[in-house]
Amino acid sequence: MLCGCAGTEPRIIARTQYQDVDKPVRCDVELPPKPSFDESDPSTAGAVAAYHEEVERLLLLCVGSKAVSELVMRKFRSF
Repeated sequence: MLCGCAGTEPRIIARTQYQDVDKPVRCDVELPPKPSFDESDPSTAGAVAAYHEEVERLLLLCVGSKAVSELVMRKFRSF
C-alpha cells in the first residue's frame, strides 16, 4: 500500500547552514560633532571623511577588535 516511494532516491528535505551573527554591544562613546557638507566648498568633504573615520575608530575600539583597531590606528598615524 505505501510502496509508491520505495523505488526513488532519498532527497534531502532540510539543510542546515550556519552563519555569523552580529550581536549588539553597549558602547558609551561620545561622538564628535558632525560637520556639514557644502557642495560648493570641496574642503568640507575632507572634514566629513575625517568625521566618518573618527567615528569608525571610536566604535572599533568600543567593540574591542584589536586587529582592526590597530590597523585603523596605523592609518591615522600616517596623516
